[in-house]
Amino acid sequence: MNPGTEFAYYSIWIMQPILQIVTAGIMAWRKLQKRFPVFFAYTIFQVAAFAVLFPAHMFGGTFFSYVDWSLTTISLVFGVFVIYEVFLEAFRYFHTLRDLGKVLFRWVAVVMLLVACVVTLESPAMHAAPLGQAMFTIHRCLRVTQCGLVLFLLMFCKYLGTSPKQSSLGIAAGFGAFAGIQIIAFAFYSSSFIGEVTLTLVTAVAYDAAILLWLFHVLHKQVAREPVITC
Repeated sequence: MNPGTEFAYYSIWIMQPILQIVTAGIMAWRKLQKRFPVFFAYTIFQVAAFAVLFPAHMFGGTFFSYVDWSLTTISLVFGVFVIYEVFLEAFRYFHTLRDLGKVLFRWVAVVMLLVACVVTLESPAMHAAPLGQAMFTIHRCLRVTQCGLVLFLLMFCKYLGTSPKQSSLGIAAGFGAFAGIQIIAFAFYSSSFIGEVTLTLVTAVAYDAAILLWLFHVLHKQVAREPVITC
């Protein structure tokens, strides 16, 4: 990276834990951590991950790569559970359908993961070491799965009277938007249209935007549920 790009990257990166600390603080103040405990734990985890990753970045090399891939994988899996939490929140007023919703979500997750694996394996990263390519493939699969689950959630929740202005769907939308942008960036990177520096910057900016969306929704006053759509 040139000095200007490096400064921009570090500025964007350092903003992430700051915004997430603010988000966690507002959630605690509004007692939203009781309603979204998994998302609250995810936010705290991301701050802790930064506290580990930033010093590790100074060492660079293989050590940083292992730490980065490991923490990112945990974060991705964490994100799937957050989407699941939001999905169950949509069924909060429909206790008789809650069990059906759980089964439905799990099957959709399995199907999306299988589809993601097939699609991703058809277009592997062309300029990565074997371990890096394996981790790259796993991350792409999880991102596609996240994106698919969010789209399913957004389409399904209108029938449950859940407004996009509510915190639950705002949280899901942040994950979906970030996953979608990163999937596109991964595709360009795999095709050698962009380099690793551009991929890193796009990912960092997209994640900052997702955090700002989450921050907006935890700050925003909760809107009333919309009338349930019946067939």
